[in-house]
Amino acid sequence: MFTSVLSLLYLVFENYGILIKIREKLAGKHFIETAYRGIFFASFSLSVRNMRKRPLRTALTALTVVLLVSSITLIISWRFHDIVVFKKIEAPSPLYAGFLVKEPMIDACEGIRAYPIPLPLAEYVKCVLGNRAKIYLRARIGGSVVFLAKSTGKKINVFGGVIGLKSDDPILQKLFVGMLPEGSHTVFISKPLQEALEVSIGDIVTINGEDFVVIGVFSDDAFARLFDIDGYLPTPVFITQSGIIQEKSFVAIVPYDTLLKLGGGISSILIIPEKSRGGIMEDVIEISQQIGKLYHVYYSDGEESWGLIPIKGYELQRLENTLIPLILTCLVLSNTILGSTFERRKEYTICSSLGLSPSGVSFMALSEGLVYSVVGVMLGYITAVCVSLAARILGYSLPLDISSPYLPLAIVFSIATTLASSVYPAFSVFKTITPSLKRKWEITTKPLGNKWYIPLPFRVDGIEECLGVLNYLAEYFEKVYTRDFIVVEKPVLKAKDNSLALVLTIRLAPYDAGISEYIEIIGRWEEDKIVFGVLSVLKTGKRYMWISSHKRFIDHLRKQLLLWRTLKPEERLKYIK
Repeated sequence: MFTSVLSLLYLVFENYGILIKIREKLAGKHFIETAYRGIFFASFSLSVRNMRKRPLRTALTALTVVLLVSSITLIISWRFHDIVVFKKIEAPSPLYAGFLVKEPMIDACEGIRAYPIPLPLAEYVKCVLGNRAKIYLRARIGGSVVFLAKSTGKKINVFGGVIGLKSDDPILQKLFVGMLPEGSHTVFISKPLQEALEVSIGDIVTINGEDFVVIGVFSDDAFARLFDIDGYLPTPVFITQSGIIQEKSFVAIVPYDTLLKLGGGISSILIIPEKSRGGIMEDVIEISQQIGKLYHVYYSDGEESWGLIPIKGYELQRLENTLIPLILTCLVLSNTILGSTFERRKEYTICSSLGLSPSGVSFMALSEGLVYSVVGVMLGYITAVCVSLAARILGYSLPLDISSPYLPLAIVFSIATTLASSVYPAFSVFKTITPSLKRKWEITTKPLGNKWYIPLPFRVDGIEECLGVLNYLAEYFEKVYTRDFIVVEKPVLKAKDNSLALVLTIRLAPYDAGISEYIEIIGRWEEDKIVFGVLSVLKTGKRYMWISSHKRFIDHLRKQLLLWRTLKPEERLKYIK
């Protein structure tokens, strides 16, 4: 991939150079080309040379960057593991606040495929959370259940209508039916089931061949309002070909222990935290990460419910530990580079006098930080790998995931920190070269009515060069298109008293304002030189808009005059002839 990127960049630069040559062939040399690549390499080489002059300071500064990169690489770790996402459940308000571990829905499409919660998992949850929360285990029979009343002989077949609860389960408290003696063969039945079997309290009902004594009856309407944290009733949920079904009318509640002995399975684990104890959220999230692939975990605050869904992903850890080292490193590097720029201020002044722009001079200071970042990142990463390897050999836990795709982000973070330390020194150099930050040529005259004469900061020695300059400008107006003006009448050379003039008519942007003006670019003798100026006359359009738009035209004209100075003698001769 890296080779492909380099090849693509090479093709882009080569084609760009060809396009530049074609443009010069067709329209002439009327465009400013800045040699950014040359400025970059020159500034870079000067920075490296200056760093070599003071090897001790350079070594100490580079050591600071190396330690920064090593600490970031070692302290910031990207761990690939299960990240728990809370997904809100659109369901009625649950009965209580807490957590619920539940088996998946029972697949009844082709037989019965159920995955009840194993007893060791329930014991593990009780061991982890038992001293900080109340744990309620619930059981169910995951299939068809046959109810038979011995007194009346009535029989009914129900799909998943039997659940097993502890004696202190909150569901029994909500139904107001009393306590279930643990380990006994007693049962609470719903009102529709009582009517179907024609039994009363004290009668014996057989459930899948086992005798149970009816000790209470509850309303099916009350049971239908007992939504659990997951939004379903406590009875088992089945997936069938016709959809999801759940029994809510013909329901029987038996003791939890008794139902397990009859072949039932654990359907869910209700966890209600005790307010006087510490929070258990982190432990429940860890349990969800461990069992989330097979079983469902839910959370409720008493009003809304969320499902805890573990997904695979990367998590950035211990980022806050690097904040202070980053600030200290930025301050140290800024102070070092600022001192270096202060010592070399005479060199910067000389470079500016030789024609290097303030941005180029400031890049010299910025490139010093770039050198530190490149060298420091390479050595820092190698140091971090060696330290991590040595720590593992000595038996310490200092992991470094070299294969992690996010490790380069830590390196980029280090480079950004180092470069940020060079911004203020580079800006101070920029202000030293141009203290007022004023580098643009300004127009010194004002319009008189609809006429405006602007003297240009440009002069030539003779009439021949004046003629060449005007021909050069005429070529520009005829062949080059800009967004700031359109040539309406082609430029014409005219001779006047002791002067030459290039006359044209243009329209100025914005074009919907209808601004047009008559232009004379005049070269006249003044002492022993020919000086240039522009006389413009407003023809159509608003005057206040003409003033601002005309300034952009003057800026284009001034840059073309500057470009004339860059032409070689043989190139100028073409326009003079």
